Amino acid sequence: MIFKVITQSTVLATQELYNNKLRALLSLTGIAIGILCIISVFTAVDSLERNIKSTIQSFGNNLVFVEKWPWEFKQDYPWWKYLGRPNVSPSELKLVQAKSKLADAVAYQIFAANSNLEASENMASGVSISGISDDYSKLKEFSYQEGRYFLPTEFYSNQAVVILGNSIASVLFPNDSTAIGKYVKYHGDKLRVVGVLKKEGKDIFQNSNDNIAYLTTGYLLRFLDPKNMNVRQQLLVKPKEGIDLDELKSELTGILRSTRRLSPFDVDNFALNQISMITSIFDPVFLILYIIGFIIGGFSILVGGFGIANIMFVSVKERTSLIGVKKALGARNSYILIEFLIEAILLCLVGGIIGLALVLGLFALANYGLSKGSGINFVFVVSTKNILIGLFTSIFLGIIFGIIPALMASRLHPVDAMRSN
Repeated sequence: MIFKVITQSTVLATQELYNNKLRALLSLTGIAIGILCIISVFTAVDSLERNIKSTIQSFGNNLVFVEKWPWEFKQDYPWWKYLGRPNVSPSELKLVQAKSKLADAVAYQIFAANSNLEASENMASGVSISGISDDYSKLKEFSYQEGRYFLPTEFYSNQAVVILGNSIASVLFPNDSTAIGKYVKYHGDKLRVVGVLKKEGKDIFQNSNDNIAYLTTGYLLRFLDPKNMNVRQQLLVKPKEGIDLDELKSELTGILRSTRRLSPFDVDNFALNQISMITSIFDPVFLILYIIGFIIGGFSILVGGFGIANIMFVSVKERTSLIGVKKALGARNSYILIEFLIEAILLCLVGGIIGLALVLGLFALANYGLSKGSGINFVFVVSTKNILIGLFTSIFLGIIFGIIPALMASRLHPVDAMRSN
């Protein structure tokens, strides 16, 4: 019985909406704009969160980074306590590899920022140089446009070989079909190119693997002093399958304290960092953005909702005599209530669908623009969660702003209603 009532009410509500196109259009516009605003804000924040976290996690979500600086970034960050700490060293790499029972792979990395590479008459300036040990490829996957990773013999003999980021190869060899086997100069030394990475573009922080050149650690240490406090160095440690990062950090703490001969009363002079320390920093920021988005979208929804309520009051007023006739013929209050409530829900639902269609179109255009012009790897994704939020919000609005007019219609006295004209 209830299904029949709902079906009939839906048909009648659809007919009323069709017969009053202008009124329905105005109502739909208000709801569509409200849904457009709130879902657009939610989608933008979701996409920002997803892109930031995926960018950060691409550095190694399941790794422990051993270095002298902790990634705390608190307001009272005591940087002076960490300034005098020793850097990690290649010798500690070997000790960790030998003593750790929980590590699956360990690599050493050293950085030289703002360097220059030359080839013939071309120069690539501001290049980030990264010296890596042989297990680095087990911790971070490289995608090659051409060439390969370093061979074990190239690591052990500290050969002058280099893997170039895509942008560097384009600058140094603009007219060559391949860079493999050619030479670039670094501090006057010739480096043989063995690999060129695929183009990645910039991430949301404007960083890019396209402007990095990778050398073997042993070769780069000819030009950098590992004891220099200004030279950034780190160990990257990956746990074995099934090993928790906290377990690995506990083992590494024991190994490093023993290696550095720290007494039980000495504090650690190293930091064990992980990516979750950075991502957790952004959580309060995203929460604030969601609240702001809810407030902005909420006002838009409220305006659209009052428009629905106003239209429904007018609809009840226009159909008062018809309501009286229906009641005189035996229509129950619940039937009248459901009829007007479904009309309000249909209005909001259609408006919500139009708003979601506008959201999908808007972000499709935004993604197209980003892919063509900016060179930034940022993608807006309208998630299923946000689509469902839009639909259920529309239904909820229809119930909230349609219930009072529907109740008013259902409580009309048949005789009074028929005399209204």
